[in-house]
Amino acid sequence: MKLDPNKFEWIGLQFLKINQDENNLLRFDEPKVIEHICGTVACHAGWCSVIFDLRDGIGKYLNFLHGANALSQYLGFQHSSHFAGWAMLNSDIWLTNNGGKMFKFDGYLAFGCWSGASCSLGIIGEHYIKVANKIRETAH
Repeated sequence: MKLDPNKFEWIGLQFLKINQDENNLLRFDEPKVIEHICGTVACHAGWCSVIFDLRDGIGKYLNFLHGANALSQYLGFQHSSHFAGWAMLNSDIWLTNNGGKMFKFDGYLAFGCWSGASCSLGIIGEHYIKVANKIRETAH
């Protein structure tokens, strides 16, 4: 499977943009970020529903499961489980040994964080950009 590093970088940049907007980080009760396992504003799958503008019939953002699948498909995987499995098996490219946990309760481990409180969207965005650079390095 040939991965497009530009797509990983673009996703990383989207997370960095969201992270810079303090209004996004302060809205703990916003429907777009509370319907996921970890219950934090740093759920990157939940924020992918916002990035890809995934909404139901009344305009509410869809939950993190839809965001996880949209992200995975955008990056070239069939399903979020395939992306997480790839990250777990390719820790040299994903840059942590816990990539398979990215859509689980302790998903912060996938990005090299040791607690949910220490894992911001900024850290997640930077991680995706580092992965993009690693994909570029390994393509040679």
